[in-house]
Amino acid sequence: MLILISAPFLYFYYFIRPQHELVIALLISQKENSIFRRPHRKRVRVLFWDRVAFVLASLLSSRWRENIHIVRPETVLRWYKTLFRSFWRWNSRKIGQPRIPQPLRNLIRRIASENPSWGPKKIFHELGYLGHLNGLCLTTVKIYIKRFFPRGHSRRRSQSWATFFKNQLKAIAAIDFFAIPTIRGNFLYGFVVLSHDRRKILHADVTEHPTAERTLQQLRETFPFNVPKFLIRDNDSIYSHWFRGRVENIGIRQVPTALHSPWQNPYCERVIGTLRRECFDHVIVFNENHARTLLREYIDYYNHYRPHQSLNGRPPLNRRRRPKGSGVRVISSPVLGGLHHVYKLAA
Repeated sequence: MLILISAPFLYFYYFIRPQHELVIALLISQKENSIFRRPHRKRVRVLFWDRVAFVLASLLSSRWRENIHIVRPETVLRWYKTLFRSFWRWNSRKIGQPRIPQPLRNLIRRIASENPSWGPKKIFHELGYLGHLNGLCLTTVKIYIKRFFPRGHSRRRSQSWATFFKNQLKAIAAIDFFAIPTIRGNFLYGFVVLSHDRRKILHADVTEHPTAERTLQQLRETFPFNVPKFLIRDNDSIYSHWFRGRVENIGIRQVPTALHSPWQNPYCERVIGTLRRECFDHVIVFNENHARTLLREYIDYYNHYRPHQSLNGRPPLNRRRRPKGSGVRVISSPVLGGLHHVYKLAA
């Protein structure tokens, strides 16, 4: 019984194995010839898959040392050890914890970029307040911050210029006059005081004969307590030496624009253009009281309801948005006799 079981193995050893050794030797010779036929200058180029073929031949044949001529047997053994280590290094690699969802990764990157002075601990606690600590630890936050901001591309440690300028806007105001034609062919003069913070029109008035005394009184009525640090104005003759001295006594530093340079007072010039395009270009002004009434009605609409592009579609006084699909009837109220409309939800 033992002879019958061992017969196939004996047959393979005595008859098939010599042919197997011959096939391996032919394959090694063919591989060496293909390597020699490659273009080379001084040294023969042995590629990665050539090394794999020689290593496999050394595992399948016992006489492989006699058939290899292009490299030394020690080199083939070194290749085998390298492949062996690489295979088990890849096979035993650390899988680690599953990756956190993409929205959470985007949130970590957003918080880290918007708050350059925050470390991983502050960002981790802020995520806890937002309800994103399910399966998240402080080490994970540190890893993703290093991945988002590697060395050489670290987060800035100071505020941006945009943030710096936005913080200074609260202390800047601007004033300017503009002409309003009337039905009698003469002109009235509108006076506008604008805050740079939210582009809010703080004060406006209309007069037929503007004077330095009246302009100063308008400024005092606009800023009874909290005066701005800087006041941007042009070089109109109405801002006389007397006017400049009184304004400095109030505690306001004046910043006059250059001659014939209206773009140096852009916010105020833009508001004046808006007043003309959306109000006075569509009505006929009869007198000073009529112009003042129209101006105050439009300013109330401008500050409370009119969307502003630079404020992300919100008015200067930050109107509250309603949720979607409220299903409540919308009511429109006319402004300036129907020139504009204000929309509200019915109670």
